[in-house]
This record gives sequence, structure tokens and C-alpha cells, in this order.
Amino acid sequence: MSGGLFYLFGKFGIGHLLSRLSLERHDEVSASELILSHCLFRIVGESIHSICKQKIYELSNHGKNCFYRMMIRPQMDWKRLMNHFALRYMCLLRKYNEAPLSNTATCFIIDDTVLEKSGVRIEGISRIYDYVEGRCVLGYKLLLYAFFEGKITIPCVFSLHQEKGKKGN
Repeated sequence: MSGGLFYLFGKFGIGHLLSRLSLERHDEVSASELILSHCLFRIVGESIHSICKQKIYELSNHGKNCFYRMMIRPQMDWKRLMNHFALRYMCLLRKYNEAPLSNTATCFIIDDTVLEKSGVRIEGISRIYDYVEGRCVLGYKLLLYAFFEGKITIPCVFSLHQEKGKKGN
């Protein structure tokens, strides 16, 4: 199974994009290995913290700090990486004749979603009014602009926001 996943991720050309962004290595760790590990963590529904707590991080032998440093690295253009994934996915759909038919309805989606969090020591967390729940919750507001092409939704642009409190801070 892992061979199939590595083959699949190879189709997305992460290494090529990172080399164009001059981000092949960071602290002697392969940036594409870190991003691949991040994706695998999300697939299995785990966080960096939980993976490291379970001592599963031997899959990279680098510890948790390299993952966190990669995430906050100012040179890392996450929007460009996300767009690269989306464009490569569309190219792969066309290549394997899985692209939507010309008569398939397509549309753009603008969404504001509340991401509820449970900890109060999270940077930038604030009280957000959740219209679905009808109450304020701790978390962030995710603004998303996406394209629905008949089969999948492809994110184009996103941003996380916090709301100002009653005192305006």
C-alpha cells in the first residue's frame, strides 16, 4: 500500500515544485518528505502531536520540530503549493479520461466556515459566532473560494480570520 501512495504522490510532482521554489531541503530534511508526511497524517486523521506522542514519527526519524518549522517557514508559499496540487489533479483527471463531461454543471463556491477549537492557548483563537449553532464558539473563521467541477471541489484561495471582541481587540 505504501508503494502505491508514494507512486500517487510522485504523480503530483511535489519535489519539482519545491525545487522551483528553492525549498528542496530544510535543516537537512527533505521538504517533499515533510509535506508527504503531513498529507499522510491527514489521511489517517492524526496530528503531528499525536503521531509523535505515539512514537510513529520513526517514519521520518526527524522528530516533531522539523514539521513545525516547515509549517511556519516564511519562504513556504502554501497557496502556491495548494494551487499546484489542484492543477496537477486536473491534469491527471484529463490524462486518464476522468475529467468532467462538457455538459456537467460547474460552479464557484464562496464559503465561510467556523473551525471550532477546544484549547484557549492556541495562537490567534477568538470567539466566533457560529450561525449554524446559534452561539459563539472558540475558533477561527475559514473563508474559502473553491471551484466545483462536477466531481470534486478544488480549493483556489483560503484565509483564516479571527473576530474582534467586544472591546475591539
